[in-house]
Formats: sequence, structure tokens, C-alpha cells
Amino acid sequence: MKKPLKQQNLEQNSKLDRRQALGLLGAAGTVQIASHVGLSAAFADPLTLSELFDIRLPNHIDEQPLKIYGKIPPSLHGTYYKVGPALRAGFPNAYRHLFDGDGFVQLFRFGSGTVSHAGRFVATSKYQSETKLQRYSLPTFATVFEDATPIKTPDDINVANTNIIVHGDRTMALWEGASAWQLDPQTLSSMGPVDWKKSLTHAPFSAHPRPDRDGSLWNFGHVPWAGKLILYHIGHDGLLKRSAILNAPETGMVHDFAVTDRSLILVIPPFRYDPHRADHSSSFLDMHRWHEAQPVEILVIDKSSFEIRRRHQINPGFHFHLGAAREFSDGTIELDMCQNRDASVLQNLFLDQLTARPGAQPLQKQVLLRPISTTGTVQTIHERPRKFPHSPLAHTGQPDRPYGWSIGLDPKTGLFRFAQGIDMATGKVDQFDYGEGTYLEEHIFVPDPQNAGNSGWLIGLHHSINAGTTQLSVFNAFQLSDGPIATARLNQAMPPGLHGSFTTTQA
Repeated sequence: MKKPLKQQNLEQNSKLDRRQALGLLGAAGTVQIASHVGLSAAFADPLTLSELFDIRLPNHIDEQPLKIYGKIPPSLHGTYYKVGPALRAGFPNAYRHLFDGDGFVQLFRFGSGTVSHAGRFVATSKYQSETKLQRYSLPTFATVFEDATPIKTPDDINVANTNIIVHGDRTMALWEGASAWQLDPQTLSSMGPVDWKKSLTHAPFSAHPRPDRDGSLWNFGHVPWAGKLILYHIGHDGLLKRSAILNAPETGMVHDFAVTDRSLILVIPPFRYDPHRADHSSSFLDMHRWHEAQPVEILVIDKSSFEIRRRHQINPGFHFHLGAAREFSDGTIELDMCQNRDASVLQNLFLDQLTARPGAQPLQKQVLLRPISTTGTVQTIHERPRKFPHSPLAHTGQPDRPYGWSIGLDPKTGLFRFAQGIDMATGKVDQFDYGEGTYLEEHIFVPDPQNAGNSGWLIGLHHSINAGTTQLSVFNAFQLSDGPIATARLNQAMPPGLHGSFTTTQA
């Protein structure tokens, strides 16, 4: 039988394998989505969970319009950037861990009720070195090859695969352990590492910077092998205003932080760098050890002086992501976060071990930090396991509406299945169930420019393992249970990504 024209063109232009071409013939990721936006339930070839993460991508995917089911609001106008680790087409070997692949950036351009899609690998120094070899050779977060190429700076192994933000005139792909990597916002081509100042060349710049009310940007960098924490404050113009280097011996692995009007808040789990484990045969993950009897440390740092103003402790736990923080006039701080029992979640992300299975689930917690006490009070907001908390003003702590979003896990399989909104004042949950066999990525809030603060949309990607498709969904952010108001299926299945951001400045 002759192949449909779209599939012929895709295979000819991008030279994709079977798994990369999946999804062209299917219409919807799940029957449940189809019932909300009028899609048929004709499916493409199924994927296993391990195949989903093993999809290999070409260097770039040309921009092309996506067919929309439903209606995208005309005022939803701008660019949604996503990045995540991906494996490269043509390479004979692979990485062991979900966090190890090179950063692949996707662009979704919204305008006048339409959306288009493009993608490209971030051409870091690592990417370029391995392109010449046509194989993976450099160490990453959790993988070390026997014939690993020697490295001289952290940027030699920068994968730029964790987050992407737009600030000032820069579009930057971010990783934990090295420089921000600047991209052309239109073509996604790489422009090189951002050099904030010479003394910080190649220094770690966290993947979770936080914007402030005045348009400036805060960030940190963790240098565990030197026992240091770097603090950054970048002006609205994109220039470094201040930086500081703090002594932080035996500091645990820090992934995210929070910002209030007066403070920076770092939550440090007892998953600590052990110099005795540091050798050429050990990955960065292997160099850390969980200390089950030690508490989580929380540092409250003064934004004006960069001094550690307070220290608090809570019971052991591991935290990837924090939500909103609120600081009151008496110094009391409320902090929302997702908490795992321990750091074993990192060991469950090796690609050869991925299965749909239940496990230790992260719960949404709220921590109360009082200035007169060194012990924080922790309470569970609700018992639904969830990840990737997102708030309208998570960086400033006093949102117009105390509301947050996240994605929820299916407790039976451990897969991300639900889009969730929560009223932080009442604990009431608004939820949409994507259905069995789906895997969600982070969903983010985009305010409606015509009614800022009081309305907006939740947008995000999901993958149908049963259908072998990747789709973009748009919800009314405060009526998730009504289902998506629009979906757009990508022209090929994509591997799951991590974080992203939306900018109303058109690329």
C-alpha cells in the first residue's frame, strides 16, 4: 500500500526511523481526549515506555504548522519553548540515565489561533565534540564511558537539557553544572555560553532561575567539589548586577530554590557529595551518598546582602522542585514543594530499567518557617502524588490568586497522568484525567494578557504510549476538569522533555 504523502515527506526530509515517524496516522492520544475535542480514535503503532524514551532525533526538525482540534484563543500569542534530554540519530551507543541525553529544544509558535512546531539540538561544546566522533564519549550526570574523553571545564560536558528561559535579550538553555547556553530565538541555533563575568566563566548556573517583580533574575550555582554556592542577580537588561560565592561545605544536591520579596530560600537535602567517591570511573551521581539520619537544611538568604540570615531543619526528604514561597511581615515564610521520601528516585530513572510501575510517590507539602524557630513545620497539602509545581507568581510569593498547578501520578503505574490545579487556600483540587497509557510533561500557566492575574491557560505536552503520538494541549487554567479547549498533534512522536517557558515576545 502506498504511504500517505505526509509520512513520505517526513521520512524523506528528516530520515527518521519507525519510532520517529509514529503518530502520523493516529488522531488522538487517548479516547478521553478525543471525547473532549472531537477527535477520532484511530491510533498509530503503540510504543512501550522504554521505546518512548529511546526515540532518536535528527539534528533539527523544520518548522511546520500543526493541525488544531478545538480552538486556540486568539489572545494566546507568543512562543512556548521546551527542552529535554534526547538521544541522537545515528549514534551507535546510548546513555544509561534519563537525565543524560543532549538538550533538544522545541519551539511552539502561537499566533492568530494557529500554532507551529520546530526543534533543534543545542550545539554545546560537548555536542560538537561528539558530532566529530559520531558517538557518545563524554561523561554525564549518571554515565561514564570506559574510553571517556578528558575534560578541562564543566562546559566540556554541558548538555543544556533541563530548562529554557527568555530573559533580557537572551534565550538560554540551562543545565545544572555549567554555563547557560544562548540560542537564537528564531532558528534555535546555538550562539555559545553566556559569560556573566570573567571570574565566573564556565561556572555552574542552575537550571531554575527565578524572575522577580522588577524584571530582574535570581539564580544560584552549586559547586560541591569546591564546597561553594554561587549567587547571581541579573538585571532586567540581562547584565549581571551582583554575584557572591558562599562557603557551603558538605552541601547536598540542590536542584531548585524559591524567592520572596526579601529572601532567597535554598532547600538542601541530605544527598551529599562525597569526595572519597570521586574518581575517573564514577559518574557525578555515583559521587553522592544519601544520609538517611540527617535532616534537610533550609537556608534563608537576605537578597540585599547575600548573607545567610536564618537556618532551619526539617525531617529527611528529597526535593526536585519548589512551588511558591510567601514571606509575611513578621518574617514567617510559607513554602510549597514536592517531596520524595529519599533520593532513590534518581536510581529509578535508568533507561534500561524504565517500566510502568508504582513506587514511592512525591507529595505536595507546605513548610512553615518561623523566624523564632530553627525547626520547620511540614504539612501535607493533599495526598495526591504530583510533580512539577507551577504558580502564577512562584517567584514573588504573593500571587493575586493563591493557586498552583502540577501534574499528577497514577498510583497504580507511576506514570504522569493527570493535569491538576489546586486552590492553595482551601486544598480543593481541579483535575483532568488524560487516561491510561499516557505520560504527561510539565504543564505551565500562561496568563491572559486581556485579563492578567485572573484568567489564563494551562499548556503542556503529553504522550500516548498506546497510540505512539505526542500532543500539545491547551486548557482554561481554572477549569481543567472541562478538558482541553484545543489540542494539536505533533507530526512525529517525541521523547519526553523537562521544563519550558512561554514568552509573549515573538521569536
